Amino acid sequence: MRRKGQSLVESLVGLMILIPIGLAAFDVVTMVSCYHANEQVADSCARAAATRADQGAAVKAAEDAVEHSQIPGAALSVGVQSIEYNLGTGMVTAVTTMQIKLPVPLPYVSQMTIKSTAVVPIVGTPAPQ
Repeated sequence: MRRKGQSLVESLVGLMILIPIGLAAFDVVTMVSCYHANEQVADSCARAAATRADQGAAVKAAEDAVEHSQIPGAALSVGVQSIEYNLGTGMVTAVTTMQIKLPVPLPYVSQMTIKSTAVVPIVGTPAPQ
Protein backbone atom coordinates (compact mmCIF):
# COMPACT_ATOMS: atom_id res chain seq x y z
CA MET A 1 0.00 0.00 0.00
CA ARG A 2 2.77 2.42 0.89
CA ARG A 3 4.49 1.64 -2.42
CA LYS A 4 1.53 2.89 -4.49
CA GLY A 5 1.53 6.23 -2.69
CA GLN A 6 5.25 6.64 -3.27
CA SER A 7 4.85 6.01 -7.01
CA LEU A 8 2.09 8.60 -7.21
CA VAL A 9 4.25 11.23 -5.49
CA GLU A 10 7.21 10.43 -7.74
CA SER A 11 5.02 10.74 -10.83
CA LEU A 12 3.61 14.10 -9.73
CA VAL A 13 7.07 15.48 -8.95
CA GLY A 14 8.33 14.23 -12.33
CA LEU A 15 5.44 15.91 -14.14
CA MET A 16 6.06 19.16 -12.25
CA ILE A 17 9.54 19.14 -13.76
CA LEU A 18 8.72 17.85 -17.27
CA ILE A 19 5.70 20.06 -18.03
CA PRO A 20 7.59 23.40 -17.70
CA ILE A 21 10.42 21.98 -19.82
CA GLY A 22 7.93 20.97 -22.52
CA LEU A 23 6.23 24.38 -22.44
CA ALA A 24 9.59 26.16 -22.68
CA ALA A 25 10.35 24.02 -25.75
CA PHE A 26 7.34 25.61 -27.50
CA ASP A 27 8.84 29.05 -26.88
CA VAL A 28 12.26 27.97 -28.16
CA VAL A 29 10.75 26.52 -31.35
CA THR A 30 8.76 29.74 -31.90
CA MET A 31 11.85 31.92 -31.36
CA VAL A 32 13.98 29.87 -33.78
CA SER A 33 11.23 29.83 -36.40
CA CYS A 34 10.69 33.59 -36.17
CA TYR A 35 14.44 34.27 -36.18
CA HIS A 36 14.76 32.28 -39.41
CA ALA A 37 11.78 34.11 -40.95
CA ASN A 38 13.26 37.49 -39.99
CA GLU A 39 16.59 36.52 -41.57
CA GLN A 40 14.73 35.77 -44.80
CA VAL A 41 12.89 39.11 -44.62
CA ALA A 42 16.18 41.00 -44.07
CA ASP A 43 17.79 39.19 -47.01
CA SER A 44 14.78 39.92 -49.20
CA CYS A 45 14.88 43.62 -48.23
CA ALA A 46 18.60 43.88 -48.93
CA ARG A 47 18.24 42.19 -52.32
CA ALA A 48 15.34 44.45 -53.31
CA ALA A 49 17.25 47.55 -52.19
CA ALA A 50 20.38 46.46 -54.05
CA THR A 51 18.58 46.65 -57.40
CA ARG A 52 17.81 50.37 -57.03
CA ALA A 53 19.91 53.35 -58.08
CA ASP A 54 19.69 55.51 -54.92
CA GLN A 55 18.92 55.53 -51.18
CA GLY A 56 15.30 56.69 -51.47
CA ALA A 57 14.36 54.05 -54.03
CA ALA A 58 16.23 51.42 -52.00
CA VAL A 59 14.22 52.20 -48.85
CA LYS A 60 10.94 52.04 -50.78
CA ALA A 61 11.92 48.71 -52.36
CA ALA A 62 12.84 47.27 -48.95
CA GLU A 63 9.50 48.34 -47.45
CA ASP A 64 7.69 46.76 -50.40
CA ALA A 65 9.67 43.55 -49.84
CA VAL A 66 8.49 43.43 -46.21
CA GLU A 67 4.86 43.80 -47.32
CA HIS A 68 5.21 40.85 -49.71
CA SER A 69 7.08 38.55 -47.28
CA GLN A 70 5.56 35.57 -45.52
CA ILE A 71 5.26 36.37 -41.84
CA PRO A 72 4.88 33.67 -39.13
CA GLY A 73 1.70 33.64 -37.06
CA ALA A 74 3.57 34.50 -33.87
CA ALA A 75 4.86 37.78 -35.35
CA LEU A 76 3.05 40.87 -34.16
CA SER A 77 4.93 43.25 -36.46
CA VAL A 78 7.79 43.28 -38.95
CA GLY A 79 9.54 46.36 -40.22
CA VAL A 80 12.64 47.82 -41.79
CA GLN A 81 14.77 49.45 -39.12
CA SER A 82 17.40 50.84 -41.49
CA ILE A 83 18.76 50.62 -45.02
CA GLU A 84 22.33 51.72 -45.67
CA TYR A 85 22.93 52.22 -49.39
CA ASN A 86 26.69 52.76 -49.66
CA LEU A 87 27.98 53.43 -53.19
CA GLY A 88 31.52 53.75 -51.85
CA THR A 89 31.67 50.11 -50.79
CA GLY A 90 29.08 48.96 -53.30
CA MET A 91 27.03 47.28 -50.57
CA VAL A 92 23.51 47.55 -49.15
CA THR A 93 22.91 46.74 -45.49
CA ALA A 94 19.34 46.04 -44.41
CA VAL A 95 18.31 45.76 -40.76
CA THR A 96 14.84 44.41 -39.95
CA THR A 97 13.02 43.91 -36.67
CA MET A 98 10.28 41.45 -35.82
CA GLN A 99 8.15 41.70 -32.69
CA ILE A 100 6.92 38.23 -31.65
CA LYS A 101 4.50 36.95 -29.04
CA LEU A 102 5.58 33.80 -27.21
CA PRO A 103 2.94 31.04 -27.17
CA VAL A 104 3.69 30.22 -23.52
CA PRO A 105 4.63 33.47 -21.75
CA LEU A 106 7.58 33.19 -19.41
CA PRO A 107 7.57 35.21 -16.20
CA TYR A 108 8.03 38.88 -17.18
CA VAL A 109 8.57 37.93 -20.86
CA SER A 110 5.58 37.56 -23.15
CA GLN A 111 7.01 39.32 -26.22
CA MET A 112 10.42 39.52 -27.85
CA THR A 113 12.04 41.64 -30.53
CA ILE A 114 14.28 39.93 -33.05
CA LYS A 115 16.71 41.97 -35.14
CA SER A 116 18.38 40.68 -38.31
CA THR A 117 20.96 42.18 -40.67
CA ALA A 118 21.71 41.29 -44.28
CA VAL A 119 24.45 42.70 -46.51
CA VAL A 120 24.42 42.29 -50.31
CA PRO A 121 26.30 43.95 -53.19
CA ILE A 122 24.59 46.74 -55.14
CA VAL A 123 23.55 45.52 -58.59
CA GLY A 124 21.44 48.46 -59.75
CA THR A 125 24.12 51.12 -60.14
CA PRO A 126 24.20 52.69 -63.59
CA ALA A 127 27.49 52.43 -65.46
CA PRO A 128 29.64 55.59 -65.55
CA GLN A 129 29.71 57.46 -68.88
